[in-house]
Order: sequence, then structure tokens, then C-alpha cells
Amino acid sequence: MISLLVPTRARPNDMKRFCDAAFGLAKDPNRIEVYFYLDDDDALGIEGFKALESDRVKAVIAPRVFLAEAWNVLCRKSTYDIVMQTGDDAVFRTQNWDEMVLAEFEKVNDKIVLVYGKDGIQNERMATLNFLHKNWVKAVGYYMPPYFFTDYNDLWITEVARYIGRARFLPDLYIEHLHPAVGKAELDKTHQERIARLNENDNSKVYRVLKFKRKEAARKLARFIKSTGGKINKWWI
Repeated sequence: MISLLVPTRARPNDMKRFCDAAFGLAKDPNRIEVYFYLDDDDALGIEGFKALESDRVKAVIAPRVFLAEAWNVLCRKSTYDIVMQTGDDAVFRTQNWDEMVLAEFEKVNDKIVLVYGKDGIQNERMATLNFLHKNWVKAVGYYMPPYFFTDYNDLWITEVARYIGRARFLPDLYIEHLHPAVGKAELDKTHQERIARLNENDNSKVYRVLKFKRKEAARKLARFIKSTGGKINKWWI
């Protein structure tokens, strides 16, 4: 069972597109839920959600927060153990994508694995749109790192997973990231505000300074893996 965690703002059409592709290409739509984070001042988004709302499409409607906190709130609210870090600008392109993801977690007893596929931009380089099990959250103490105003969360998760040799790239899984940086979407107000936050805050410096925190997270994951009888072939852990 998979919970797709989707912060969104002022994009009702993208919300519908996301749901249509996620459910339409799943082998079993009944084992998926979409959980939106909607700002309580986002009239467009809330109206769009009401048209989609069901027992499989849910939302948290709350004050606006940074992306990492939105994902963390959704993770706590979500129903299922496998969660996806995604946004409304992602579109599933692979038939039976849910079966592919679940099969990877079935291979790992402790479920500590980062699963991702091609996004059309970063592809194998970075897990921009990724799946984790809540055992990861339990071991580390958080879902997304609570250190950034925007961006860098996916890079953080990717690096931690590679420290412990638990990043799993699926080349046959394609979830397209429709990002304006590569001309796949309009640079709308929501993106403009994200860029403004990046310019106001040196997130790249924060990322560099907090490398020890990523290694700390990797050690916590390694201890969890070892506690379940697994092995980690990393001398520094």
C-alpha cells in the first residue's frame, strides 16, 4: 500500500492530472491513496480538491509551511507504510508502476531502501520523486530533513541512501517531472515564490554545513538494519 504525498498550491488542473495518471496506470488503484497538502488561503486548490475528494484522495488544509514541513505533516497523516515524496508537477508514465515499487520493498526485510525511477531530468543521478518505507522515518526520527526553506530534500535523501548502499534506481519506472527549468511547465507564481525563497536563503551552504547530519542519519539507519539482522558493508558505520 502506497501513500502519495503531494504539497500543492493554486494548481487544480495539475492536481487532477496527477490523480488521473497515478490511479489510471496503477495495477491496483485500491492500494493507493493521494494525500494533498493545501494552504488554507488557497481557494483554487481547495475547490479543485473538492472535485477529487474520495476515500482515496484526501487532504490536509492548514496554514502555509515550507515544503519539508508539508511532506512531514502528510507523512504523519498518511495511511500506508510506503510513502512517496512528490509534487503536483509529477506524472506517472509507466503501467503497473505500483507493482514495480512494491516489488522492490518486498526484496528487503527491514524495508530500509530508497526506490526511484526516471524523472526525465535527473534520472539516476538523484531521487527527485522517491519512495520510502516508514521504517526509515522511525529510524531517523523525521521524514524530510527540517533544515531547508525549499529544495534540497531529495538530494539529502539520495545521499543518505547511498551512504548505506540502499538506493534502488528502476530504469523502467518513469514518473515525469514537469519542471519549468527544462521548459515542461509555466513559471507560475508558486514557482516564482519558491525561487525567491532560494535567493533569500543560502540553502546550498546549509546543505554543505550539515553533512555530519546526513552521516548521522545513515548511522541510525545502519543501526536499524543491524537490529533486524541485516548487514551494512560500510566501515565508518
